[in-house]
Amino acid sequence: MWNNKQELVMVLVLPILFFSIFAMIFSRGVSSGDSAINVAIVDDDMTATSQRIARLLKLQSALQIELGLLNTTKRWSIERLTRVVMRDHDVDMVVYLPDGIEANLQSQSKSTVKLFSEGSNPIGDQIIRVLLAQVISEASRNRPPSSSLDNASSANEAPSTNLSGSAETSAADAGVSDSLVDVETTHLFAVGKHNPKIAMYAAGIAVMFLLFSATGAGGSLLEEHEAGTLDRLLSSQLRISELLAGKWLYIMALGCVQLTVMFLWAQQVFSVDLIGHLSGFALMTFCTASATASLGICLAVFCRSRTQLTAVSTVLILTMSALGGSMVPRYVMSQEMQRWGHLTFNAWALDGFQKVFWYDMPVTSLQLEVTVLLGMTIILGCIARLYADRWDAR
Repeated sequence: MWNNKQELVMVLVLPILFFSIFAMIFSRGVSSGDSAINVAIVDDDMTATSQRIARLLKLQSALQIELGLLNTTKRWSIERLTRVVMRDHDVDMVVYLPDGIEANLQSQSKSTVKLFSEGSNPIGDQIIRVLLAQVISEASRNRPPSSSLDNASSANEAPSTNLSGSAETSAADAGVSDSLVDVETTHLFAVGKHNPKIAMYAAGIAVMFLLFSATGAGGSLLEEHEAGTLDRLLSSQLRISELLAGKWLYIMALGCVQLTVMFLWAQQVFSVDLIGHLSGFALMTFCTASATASLGICLAVFCRSRTQLTAVSTVLILTMSALGGSMVPRYVMSQEMQRWGHLTFNAWALDGFQKVFWYDMPVTSLQLEVTVLLGMTIILGCIARLYADRWDAR
């Protein structure tokens, strides 16, 4: 083993690398710390009580309040406003404070606060429900939390309230169902869909195995070189650019077939709505397969043997899959980890498939993901072509 660098990497380096990645993901210990939940607040009550609730929510360290206070209008219903905010501003949840909260609290009547969730982060749903129960309990008693808001304002420092110790106990004791305000949760984008998360699981697994297939197919270049077939081909009228283009077309087509089969299976067995999202699926499939085909050829050109390609591609693909969300949902990662994930094909592909199958967004909304994936396709293809000159004896 000590004389085989590839085997040494697989036995010693890969386990340590994977342990480090998963430790950083689940401890959320990458520079930025915990992953805050992006929340928007819609206040239709516009009273001292509702504004106090909004103010207390802003003090929670687990939440990142976006966009300030919003209001509904006759033209913009809460459902329509929530959809736009979640799609265009990277908001995970919307807290809706309807008209009449303060009046109902004063008269000891029940009110309902609506929590709209995009539905892909069940952990975030539970966290914000507990925080909301605590905040409503504080606001309904007409007193600030343990860290006075007035003291915080005078010190020009916003205190952070965490889900630990007495705060958690207070929230549990308050209880959403026992308070004067009930919290009603709606998974906005899951309404009317059967197993909507299955499409995300299918995309994550398919992209990971697509990378393995692409590098495996690209390795045929190394086999042809070792067998002398490549030299005979290049001694004819065939150019190295034409050879690489042919390989790229084959690997790209293979990737398209692989993704299509995966989603057809998901449609037949798990009722994923593939037909209803066919145009977006076709575009994302082509772009993802194109990028992975270029990566497969690029790795094959850089490696000297099939054994070396296997070791390098295994380490690279598993790392990309862990960071990019194919193995672990990205909502459990810190913000810093999610930014690192966007260095991979997986993250951009999953973002695109999420827009198509989860948010039901049109093809025009995929411009960023398509641009990045096609840009990676061109860059890696050019790198492979430049380095492939070592095979061209002419």
